[in-house]
Amino acid sequence: MSLPWAALTELPPRGFEPDPAPLGFTLPVGPGGYAWWYVDALSDDGELGLTIIAFVGSVFSPWYARERRRMRAGGPPALPERHCAINVAVYRAKGRDVWAFTEQREFSRDALHFRLGASELRWGLDEQGPRLEITIDERTAITGRAIRGRVVLRPRAIFGPRITLDAGPQHRG
Repeated sequence: MSLPWAALTELPPRGFEPDPAPLGFTLPVGPGGYAWWYVDALSDDGELGLTIIAFVGSVFSPWYARERRRMRAGGPPALPERHCAINVAVYRAKGRDVWAFTEQREFSRDALHFRLGASELRWGLDEQGPRLEITIDERTAITGRAIRGRVVLRPRAIFGPRITLDAGPQHRG
């Protein structure tokens, strides 16, 4: 399915020009590199916050950090696809925060899907326009309790200056 990315540019931008062809989930990630897709939300009453980050090459993985050190010392390539993760944090004004930092190898992605285990980010299109649907099925980092849910985002625009930060280009903002 092809999404009409132009539909995202029909509304007035806030701060930056919308990206006319935003990146899907196929951004190439070289050995030792990383890419992430980040969602931050706050409830209208300010009582609940949510952060979801999907990684290819998790910057928080101790195993990937070890492989990257070995690679820099002349060892084999550190393969980011072996260290994919979905991190979920739910912050509450009252009560306990919960979080999951799940890294696993059951991973697939294409332009419209990023799937890790039972969790998935998926671009879709319906009568209201483009949407990003996130299905979460993770376990908390400390107790192992389930964090499950579905988040649907309807972006008014996808922003992006894409800025290459090094000569590789290995890091873009």
